[in-house]
Amino acid sequence: MSKLVLEKKTLADAGDYFALLGIDESASSDDVKTAYFRLARQFHPDTLKKQDLGDLQQDASIVFKKLTDAYQTLMTPSRRDAHVRERKAGQPLNPEDEKRLVEQQGKIAMHQGRMALNRRAWGPAEDFFRQYVELMPDDARGWVSLGWCLFQNPNLDLKDRLQEAKTYFVKASNLDGKNADAHYYLSLYYKERKEYDLQEREVRKALKVDAEHVPAQRELRLLEMRSTQKGGSQSIVDFLKGLFGKKKPEPEEEESEEEPRKKRR
Repeated sequence: MSKLVLEKKTLADAGDYFALLGIDESASSDDVKTAYFRLARQFHPDTLKKQDLGDLQQDASIVFKKLTDAYQTLMTPSRRDAHVRERKAGQPLNPEDEKRLVEQQGKIAMHQGRMALNRRAWGPAEDFFRQYVELMPDDARGWVSLGWCLFQNPNLDLKDRLQEAKTYFVKASNLDGKNADAHYYLSLYYKERKEYDLQEREVRKALKVDAEHVPAQRELRLLEMRSTQKGGSQSIVDFLKGLFGKKKPEPEEEESEEEPRKKRR
């Protein structure tokens, strides 16, 4: 794996997307897709965690990002044509063009991720959201989306997916304190764990950011109903204890008619 990382890092630095994917300029879209997903699986962050790459870990992460760049570029006809022209001219993209390209690729990854999420295609959705956070690591929306995708995926171990999702929700809230969804989804994590005080705290944070956040409003109503029902049930118990636990008072002795007469004499 170390040899492959070094080889692909050299090609990534050169900026030749065809060489990076191991295809030529005549490759079809299917060829691009096949080459990309084959390499993306090898350089995926989850796969890299299992590899003892040492100092090459950072290089491997850069390669994964460049593979995503290559895929998005070569799958879009206009960008592919521009890349072919630049490749022939031997001129790499300037920083502004690179930034625009990354933003465009990010938008595509986010859009595809959301579409996959709507279809409950958990695996592809996760891949697209991971691409997005690789491209746009400072955008809280990407971490929220990735966390929510993992949170819902029934194919993953419950404990592991909840914990990883929580990590991403917290990261999103740290990046953008005004992201109401980050707090709302974090509240659902605490709800799943039955930590209702913490759930309420995050729900109220979401509503403080966005008072019109409908799902958060609904969760707060449910929490308040739960609290009311719990309090009401306890009150009834106390009431019944008080009612049936009291001893019947003994009647006071009445003064007999004879006693007053004796006193008057």
